[in-house]
This record gives sequence, structure tokens and C-alpha cells, in this order.
Amino acid sequence: MSPSLDDNLFMTNNFTRLLITTFSLSIMGCSSAIIQAPPSRDFVEQTHKALELLVGTGFSTRKLTLEQKWAQTYLTGMSYKKKDQASMACETFRSLIPLEFPLEGLLQMKILETCPFSIDEFKDKLEQTADLIRNYSKEAFYNIALKKSQEYKTHNAESSYWGKLAAFEKTNEAKVTFIENGLKLSTDSHLSKQLKKRLHHYAPRFIKEPKRNEWYKVARDFERVRNFTPARDYYQKIIDSTETKYQDKVKAHWRLAMSFKVGRNKDAYTTSLVDMTKWLKKLLYKNPKNERYAEDFFKYQILVARSYWTLQNSKKAMIILDQIAKYPQVKGDHLANILWLKGSIYLEWKKYDDAIIQFKKAFDVKITDNSLGLRISWSLPWAFYSKKKFPLAIHYFEKAISRIDDEFDKVKYKFWLAKSYQKMKKSNQAKELYTDIIQNSKYGYYGILSHNELDQPFDIMKVKKYAKTLDNELSWLIVLDEHELAKSYLKEKRKKYKAKNFIGHLPYYLEIKDYHQAMAVYFSLPSAIRHQLKNTYDGVIFPMPFLKEVKEASEKFKISSSFIYSIMRQESAFDPEARSWADAFGLLQLLPKLAKDLSKRAGVKVASYTDLYNPDTNIKLGARHLKDLQVKKKNKFVLYVSSYNASERAVSHWIKTRFKGDYLEFIERIPYKETRNYVKLVLRNYINYRRSLSDKTFYFPNKFFTKPLK
Repeated sequence: MSPSLDDNLFMTNNFTRLLITTFSLSIMGCSSAIIQAPPSRDFVEQTHKALELLVGTGFSTRKLTLEQKWAQTYLTGMSYKKKDQASMACETFRSLIPLEFPLEGLLQMKILETCPFSIDEFKDKLEQTADLIRNYSKEAFYNIALKKSQEYKTHNAESSYWGKLAAFEKTNEAKVTFIENGLKLSTDSHLSKQLKKRLHHYAPRFIKEPKRNEWYKVARDFERVRNFTPARDYYQKIIDSTETKYQDKVKAHWRLAMSFKVGRNKDAYTTSLVDMTKWLKKLLYKNPKNERYAEDFFKYQILVARSYWTLQNSKKAMIILDQIAKYPQVKGDHLANILWLKGSIYLEWKKYDDAIIQFKKAFDVKITDNSLGLRISWSLPWAFYSKKKFPLAIHYFEKAISRIDDEFDKVKYKFWLAKSYQKMKKSNQAKELYTDIIQNSKYGYYGILSHNELDQPFDIMKVKKYAKTLDNELSWLIVLDEHELAKSYLKEKRKKYKAKNFIGHLPYYLEIKDYHQAMAVYFSLPSAIRHQLKNTYDGVIFPMPFLKEVKEASEKFKISSSFIYSIMRQESAFDPEARSWADAFGLLQLLPKLAKDLSKRAGVKVASYTDLYNPDTNIKLGARHLKDLQVKKKNKFVLYVSSYNASERAVSHWIKTRFKGDYLEFIERIPYKETRNYVKLVLRNYINYRRSLSDKTFYFPNKFFTKPLK
């Protein structure tokens, strides 16, 4: 018996044209001003299966609703298109014209793409279709228009569409390539002028003779493409010019220093910062009452001190901080920052009493920077905890908690307050706090640690169905497998909503596998709203794309799938085309040089950094690197995870100066905020991905910090 679809028999290819004609006549005249809801996902999946089983067939339209007929015909047209049966695709799509298909612009794009036209008809069709295009479908339309312009050899039109498409490319390199393609084809002087203007906008380095006011953006562009020599030359020209305004010189000095940091030359970065502060110091000496000079001198001199500290020259850093503190103009945030840095260095030197003195002074300074306030509120009770003065630690942890408004920020303080109570043998108070943490942040980092303290198991993460906002236009795009258009639609839609009013659209992101944007939307919510939602959106926060590639890499390199996911999520939020300021690429954010070194051991070819945008390539290389680090660091979780984020040299120094036998305490002592948070989040991710991949409850792994992960 033939396969069925809602009791409708398949028809052979001989009857396809008859079907189209009959279908058109049977429902011509039916219309609705409102976009109706699409058919069920089950119906669409059955349609796909049917199309796979019987290539080139049509369907009976008996017993189908109008919406089902729309979907079935459109998907049939797409099936013909994918199989390069353009004439059948064209005829199928055209059969929807009199039926008032709900997405008219989309339909006309498909007709433009699959149907034959004379040159004049093509030009008319381009104009007609352009009038129907919504903002979210412009990129798709331009791509079709470009392809058809190439087909009809209308070179100026092709040139124009290369230029228009450049705006939609993610990387500047791609934008430049598109515009250059357009320039090669253009025979229209006005169009060429427009394209050159766009080229200079996206890549100012192509300006042949930049004006003085263009030097900075030219330098930034050279820096962006890692062509540091001309970038630094332009920064230096800005600095040396007597016509450069003060604030522009500050920007140029700062970017000159940062160009060395981006180029991984920390010594040169520090030297450049020192040169900058010498210039600022001279200005301040001549104009001691100039608040702008003072503000910038203190800001960048503090950065110099921090840089020396990073280079493991904490004595030099302390000397600089002592010198800045003597300036009478130093107050407020700068003073608090200096005191906090001095206290942190004293902690590293294990001079706890001196550290506490600095932190107490900082605690009493009135400041405006909330993040600095949090660091200071933490450092004082932590210093008492480190000195094993637990009653004082408890006092200041409680005082800090009373000063913090954000519930998420409080969790860290509550956890270590509980640990302090444990040290005082006050188990009831500790348990009460751990329980409170789990209630408020069940699967956050401190919630996970609290599970361990209370010896509570982790439950498995179940797939949930999320309530979603009714959006028929978006639903149609998804049902019709137009996922790229759906992404563009959501991007446009999001511009019109406040984050809290966009929660109902989160499930749509999962349907189209746009995990990166789903997380971006979720974490754009105010913390108070996220606190109310708690663990409602686990599947949004911890998705599992590229599962096949992850499992293959896991088996090949003998490394936990949960761990690969935990790193991938933190590095790129599952955006295969992610690129960092330091030029790390792809899902696991690999540097090109490292990738080439790994390629032989991983059995993966890497010809260019663009290969790192390929998910399979990136996951295999990243898994190989993670395995190498695990072996090298003898399975010590904190060491290999922090080494993935920071330099191994820095991590080795931290172990020597900050590790006292307790890995949880050591994590809090990691001096790089980024690395400290990174280790915590990777641990959190790992447990949550184990919840997703496990079929039964489990406890926090025994000897987690020193044994291989499962």
C-alpha cells in the first residue's frame, strides 16, 4: 500500500501539472487579511518524509485545510528547487499566486529565483519583488538578485547587489571582498563612487591619502587586520602632531599600547603605557589643577601598576601605587582602586595584616563604580577568612551582603559565609545558607557547590516545552524551513521589544537552532527577572548543538562530551563564526598558530584561519587541545581550565603564590577576573551538561579537581 499523509494518497509525476491546476482553481478566491497559523509540525514532518520517499511527486489536496495546502505546495516547490528541477519548482510556486499565500514577498522571491524571464521581464520582476520585501528578508532578496544578475549578465546590477550584501556580512574581511567584487564589475561612475565610499567606511586602510581626521580610523583598521606596523605608525603620527587635540592623543597613546597587547607582547604593552603616563605626568606637573589631566594620569598609571603585577613584578607595581597615592588630587574611585590593589598584592605576599589595613581603608571610601565596590566588599572578609579569623570574616561577609542589592551578587558572599560558619563548627547556620543558595541559584556555580556541601544529588535536565508568544508570520517561516529568514525576522522584531517582553520568543530561537542569540536574549534580561525565572529556561541556557561532532571528538580523544560542551558554551556561546578581539576563532576560540600546531596531532587539515569556522574542524582541534592540557596538568581541573583561558606561565605563577591546598579557595584567589569567572562558569556548565547527558541522578564527582572528568 502507498504511504499516506493524513489519508491523502501520493500522485505520480504525470499528474503534477493537473494537481497544480486543480489546486489553484479549487481554492482561488479564498483570502484573509490576517496571517493564519501554519499547520502542525507533525504534518510538515510527514510532508518532508513523503517528499524524500517519492521524488518528483505531487499530493492529493483532498481533506487538507487551506494552510496545509499552502505548506505542502511550498515545500514541494522547495523540493523541486533542491533537486535542480527549476521548471517544476517555478510552476509549483506560481500555482500559489492566486491563492493569497500568506508570505507574498517570500513567494515572489522564489518565483524570481526559479522561473525564466527575458531581460526586460527580469528587470521588471526585480522592481516588483523589491517593493514586496520586508526588512528581515532583504539579505535573502539581494542574494537571489545577485545570482540572477550574474545569470543575465547585468553587470551594474550585479555590482550594486555585491555592495548591498556587504552590509549583511559578519566580518569586515567579507564586507571588503564583496565591495571589491562590485567595484570590479561596475561601469557606472556614480555606482563606483558609492562603492568606494562604502569600502573606505568598512576598511579605512584603503584610503590612499587619508586626511588628518582620518588617521585614527585608518590606524584602528590596520590594527584590526593585525597589520601592526602601519597601525603604530599612524598612532605615532597622531601623537607627534602639534595639531592633535589632547583627548585624541590620549586615545592614540592607549591604542598604541593596546596594539602590543593584542599582538601578545606584554612587555611592549607595559613600556608603551609607561611612555604614555610620562607624557601625562608632565602635563599634570605644568597644570596641577587640570582635573582632566589628573583623571587620565591616575587612570593609566594604575594600569601601569596592574601591568607590572601581571608581569609578576609586584614590587614595581607596589612602588608605583605608593607614588600615585601621594598625590593630593587622588580620591574617590581612584583612591579606592589603589588601596584595593595594594591590599591584593599584600595578600599575594601573604602579608595579611597589611592587606586588611588597605582593604579597611578602601571599604570606607565613597565610590561610584559598582564593580569596584563589589571587589572591595569581597576582599576584606576574604582576607579575614584567609587569615583564619573566621568571626571577623563572618562579620564582614554579613555586612557586605547587607550592602548588595542584586540577589545574584549575594550568592558568592553567602557561600563563603556558610564556609566560615562551618569553620566555626556552626553547621546549622551553614546548612541554612547552603539551602538558601540552592533555592535561589540551584544550578549556578555556588548552587552546585552547595549541593556538594549538603551531599545532595543533581537531577537530570528534562526537555521542556516553553510557552511562546503567538507569532504566525515567524511560525510560517519555521514551518517552511526558512530558518535564516526566521533569524533575520527575530533580529528585526527584537529591536521593537524590551528584553522582558521578548521572553515569549525564546522558544523560536531553539526551533531554528540559533542558540547564541537565545542566550543573548536571556542574559539581556534584568537580573531580578532572571532570578524570578530561576531554572525555567535550562534548555535555552544549556543547549547541545553539534552533538554528533562533539561525541565523535569525545570518543576520538577520550575526553568528556560534557566538558567539551562546557568549554564551547563559554568560549563562543555556540556561534561557529565567533571571533574574539585577540583573533581567536570559532566554537572553541582557537588561535590560528595553535590550530596549526594541533592539526597533525588531531588529524585535521588547517590551511587558513577561516577553516576554524568549520564546526567539525574546530571541535576536533579544541578537543585535542583540551586533552593535551589535561594530560599536561595531570587532570587538575583548575589548572587545565584556567590554562585554556590564560597563559600557562601565569597559571604556574598563581599556583606558586596563591595555592594553599584547597582548590575552591584557590579559584577565588585567581587574580584575573576573566579567568576566575571562566573557571567557575566552566565548572557550572560541566555539571549542567552532565545533567543533560545523564539518564539518572548523580552526585558531585569525588575528587573532582584531580581526577579525569566523565
